[in-house]
Amino acid sequence: MKKLTLLIAILLATTTFAQVPSYVPTNGLVAFYPFNNNGNDISGYNNNLIQNGNILFTQNNHNINFSAAYFANGNDYFTTPTSSWSLINNFSSGSVSFYVKIDSQYVSNHYFGIGNSFIVKQKHGVGEDLFFGMQDGTTNIRMQITGSFPSPSGADLISNTSLTVDTWHHVVGTWDGVYHKLFIDGVLDNQISNSNGISNRPTPDYFSIGSILYGGNGSLNYPSGAYGALDDIGIWNRALTDLEIVTLFEGCNLSITSQPQDQNVPTSIGTANFSVSSSNSNTTYQWQTNLGLGFQNLSNAGQYSGVTSSTLSVSNLSMTNNNQVFRCLINDGGCTDTSTIATLTIIDDASISETGFPLLSISPNPTTGAFIIAGLELYNTISTMRVSDVNGKLVKELDPSASKFNLETVKSGVYFLTITAGDKQEVIKIIKE
Repeated sequence: MKKLTLLIAILLATTTFAQVPSYVPTNGLVAFYPFNNNGNDISGYNNNLIQNGNILFTQNNHNINFSAAYFANGNDYFTTPTSSWSLINNFSSGSVSFYVKIDSQYVSNHYFGIGNSFIVKQKHGVGEDLFFGMQDGTTNIRMQITGSFPSPSGADLISNTSLTVDTWHHVVGTWDGVYHKLFIDGVLDNQISNSNGISNRPTPDYFSIGSILYGGNGSLNYPSGAYGALDDIGIWNRALTDLEIVTLFEGCNLSITSQPQDQNVPTSIGTANFSVSSSNSNTTYQWQTNLGLGFQNLSNAGQYSGVTSSTLSVSNLSMTNNNQVFRCLINDGGCTDTSTIATLTIIDDASISETGFPLLSISPNPTTGAFIIAGLELYNTISTMRVSDVNGKLVKELDPSASKFNLETVKSGVYFLTITAGDKQEVIKIIKE
């Protein structure tokens, strides 16, 4: 019956359709890739990226898991679908925005002068558009809106700022028919007089993100790549204003004051609660779970209640819920942020009465505070002893090397002591009077 209930809840869950964040300008937006555990384009044009190699999804600049794409080397990259080639083409003015965090500096020593590479649209033997990467031998951003490699004088714009390794930076490049400009972390860094826009090249050999894919640029096995993480890549067919660029850099200012916590819940308890909070005044909530098909919105049905409140309840727990993950989308005034991911661990205590280890005994139990556990000395591999309440919340950690224990500071109620010894985990029920 519990499995049937879970299946019904899954079927009633609605798929999440991502929306462009409120701080991202939509006027002229032709592509936006938030990298929320995938390479989907949420601009409305649906030019979803094609993955090549081993691309991982990591924390973004807000420390939200699975919200930025990580490229270990030049063999890991995305390519855009052919439907994007004519759309992102022949722009007399435009903008590109992205976050980048490199974890190492790639030096090619190639005559093209390209180090780490992030974005490029290229036609071999003809030219390139929208190249964003680094000047070889430096961590300075190099931007070429159109041209060829090696670049003639005045074609490329090099930032004055050197990016710091292992640090997130926001980069925006704009062109308006008069100037090419580079903004680093919301501030105009450098500009050159250049009237060129994106060329009319609707059939490039490739349009890639995460690698330049040019075999002659450094090693054939490891061409110039990002060697780091990218996030929130946006492309517009107009030059963004200074205010829009600052707003992009500042991003969403939602304040999440508490994040959902992992829960360890015995099957005898039957219910788990996950909570999140925000200091914003008009906050709305939407809880999600990932059952192997990506994160999906939950509905108030089956096991789930409170799905649009700050506290999600999951009832009728069984081992099918073990290792299920949850997160919450928080919205205020069109600004959306995502909580951290919390994991539900189910403890099968159906056969547990007072003790789980056959050689252990608690005395006294019930207890007013102080108690001993006879038999611990027989388990010299005990690593952790954790006391949780009926909701799975950790209330106290005990010292496995101690001979006497105390719960005097814990309020009256039923608790579960989880003892980990090697690859074995057992649960002891304790009643505090």
